[in-house]
Amino acid sequence: MAFNINTRTKTRGKVYTVISKRHGRVLEAVGMDEREKSFLVQAQIPVIESEGFANEIRKTTSGQANPSLRFSHYEVIVISLLITNFLTILIN
Repeated sequence: MAFNINTRTKTRGKVYTVISKRHGRVLEAVGMDEREKSFLVQAQIPVIESEGFANEIRKTTSGQANPSLRFSHYEVIVISLLITNFLTILIN
């Protein structure tokens, strides 16, 4: 899944933390407005990690970051990631 997130400078680190936790990667972070100190973060996460992503971003940043998700492409991922997620689902 590809997504864009509008966020402020002070919450950008929290956004990066959630992306990393979900095995994602940041593609680009562009400063949009110097007065507001806002950024547009473009990133990707595996589809399997996208469930509840928007809610987690909003909760972690106290509603100051707004994600917009869209399907972008298929990609082979490391099998250990699939096993880890599958085991987490089984345990819960």
